[in-house]
Amino acid sequence: MKTTELDNLIKGRRSVRAWQNKPVPEEELLHAIELATYAPNAGNQQNWRFYVILKREIINSIADAVQSNTDLMSSWPEANKLGDAVTGMFKRASFFRAAPAAIAVAASQYQSPVDKILELRGKTDPKAMQIREWRNIADSKTQSVSFCRGLLAPDFASDGFRHGLDDRSFAG
Repeated sequence: MKTTELDNLIKGRRSVRAWQNKPVPEEELLHAIELATYAPNAGNQQNWRFYVILKREIINSIADAVQSNTDLMSSWPEANKLGDAVTGMFKRASFFRAAPAAIAVAASQYQSPVDKILELRGKTDPKAMQIREWRNIADSKTQSVSFCRGLLAPDFASDGFRHGLDDRSFAG
């Protein structure tokens, strides 16, 4: 990839919060999932599952669960300390409700041999605990693609949305 192509890709990225009221072609959904499988993942585990959600009632259920959890978090004193920085974010938590399709991404947790060593050693060695904390800061447990020609909603994980996700699933 040329530097100018990368420049255009990075500068052209955008967040989508409004969608056209028309179905997303299946080939675009499948292509978005294919691209997501190229995302870096710990130890090349490829421990993800993709759920294509087309049913309006399921998207609404997910949006309700996300909004319910963010409403709960917004009532906590810790959120109040952050003030306006989180207020708007909490109000828009279910912005994807009107999306014609969504791709939910689930992944099992991966623990590398280094993680295991640090976990065991960290119980008695402060330096090992510090190294483990640093690794956790940089760790990305879930990789997702949430952009497919401006038509898809990003993935949201919530305890309340797993029911009904058998609409269509794809293993990575």
